[in-house]
Amino acid sequence: MHFQPWQMEDTKNIEDLYALVTDATGNVFAQKEFNMYVANVVQHLSVLTASETDSSIREGETLKAKRVLYEYCLDELCRAVGGKDVVLGRALAAVVKAETSLLERYDNLWRCIENDMSGRIGAMKKDMQDAIHEIESLMGQLSQANDGSNDTSAMELQRLREEVGQLRTENERLHTKLRLVNAPECSREGVPLGVLIRDSVPMDRSRVSPSNSRAPQLGNKVLTLKQLKQIIEDVYASKSKYDIKCSESHLPRETMEQHMYTYLNQRYGLKHIILDWATAIIQGIKKYSLEDNDVAVFGKILRNEIDEEFRFVQRQVRETVHELLRVYLKGKRPSKSDAEITKIVQKKASGILLEDEWVDIVKYMYNAEDAVSIMMRVRDHLRQQSQPRRRSSIQRGHQVASVQDVQLSYAELIRILLDFQLEGHERFLARFNAIFCRYDTDRNGIINDREFAAVLKEVDASKTDEGIDAMLELIDPFGNQLITYSECVTFLSAEIVRMVKVTA
Repeated sequence: MHFQPWQMEDTKNIEDLYALVTDATGNVFAQKEFNMYVANVVQHLSVLTASETDSSIREGETLKAKRVLYEYCLDELCRAVGGKDVVLGRALAAVVKAETSLLERYDNLWRCIENDMSGRIGAMKKDMQDAIHEIESLMGQLSQANDGSNDTSAMELQRLREEVGQLRTENERLHTKLRLVNAPECSREGVPLGVLIRDSVPMDRSRVSPSNSRAPQLGNKVLTLKQLKQIIEDVYASKSKYDIKCSESHLPRETMEQHMYTYLNQRYGLKHIILDWATAIIQGIKKYSLEDNDVAVFGKILRNEIDEEFRFVQRQVRETVHELLRVYLKGKRPSKSDAEITKIVQKKASGILLEDEWVDIVKYMYNAEDAVSIMMRVRDHLRQQSQPRRRSSIQRGHQVASVQDVQLSYAELIRILLDFQLEGHERFLARFNAIFCRYDTDRNGIINDREFAAVLKEVDASKTDEGIDAMLELIDPFGNQLITYSECVTFLSAEIVRMVKVTA
């Protein structure tokens, strides 16, 4: 099937259709609102179809989008007719409702057919694997019994080997087909549009007042920073478990963005809820990235600007600071028991640090150059904190507060250190990211084996073809042709370090 993407002509046609409706109903003020709704629908559609390789699925999503817009026009007509003739309006609404129900049942029928096919292919795959195991067992027994001395047995052994080869080939075909059939309804790049938008704001076709016409609203959920950080931790935990399953099943890893939708799909299932949560998460990242490092890191991982494993580096920074503070306090209070030191550490971790404490931690963790840079950041922060106090003291005629009067909280020290780590990691990956983006043309954070070979050659021009093949065997041992950005950074870390040193 040749897929025809949404064209400007499609937008014009649907807007012209709604203009005919509003001419008939007299509700001309709703045209601008409808045009904005169309723009939102088209934007969501473009997200859904951007990375979808199956033309049938892309065509289906486009048809669903058009159906949603046609239903919007019908809804406007139902309200207008009902406002003039209640009985006729109810009759028209009932017909439209029946037609909508029929289309939904048709969608469900195809879903059931798809699930049934998935089950059949799964059963066939299991039978095929069982047959392979049985034949391999027989081959082993024949080989041991005859030890290759009997020509007839040798021919039988050769025949069995050929049969196993054919079965393996067929098994791989079935395995590939099964993966395609079992692909989540919730696309890795988004959520199917038609059901999502339609379900997110149910249309009440019994209302007859034209003044009640409103475009459905999406993304009304607003997350607090605490809620967002809890979701981020849940997605991280789910991703770690899912990566293990993928490795055991010889399946490719997902990017963090893909897994966020997988996680939401597994947790909520309903597409309008998935989109509402996804929208809330993205808006939360935009809102809180500047003030919270964990949120900033998650956002950059989603956008494939840094690797997933960097979150473990940040976790190690936190643990190291906590441990160094405990060691420092133990050294200053040798007579205190471990339990007493633990209580003091807990109090410090939720309060204020003395200058000697945070300076000692910074100097121990970093080399001289980085330590000086961090201490300057801390003093700049304290200076900014002191400004409001200085203005307040001047206004009240009190003694002006100095920078030394402002103390550093443990939380602020952690934030400054994490931001420093993040900025350094971004600088470290800057050149590699530019190389990766040249080959990741669809910007989904995934490349194939051929593109990976080209990336590796740019990172390390001395790599031979044999070296590239060896690296491919490590990063994509099962030939899935789906290599994520984070996998590239992890497996090419030594090469990236050498590249950065050469260009420094």
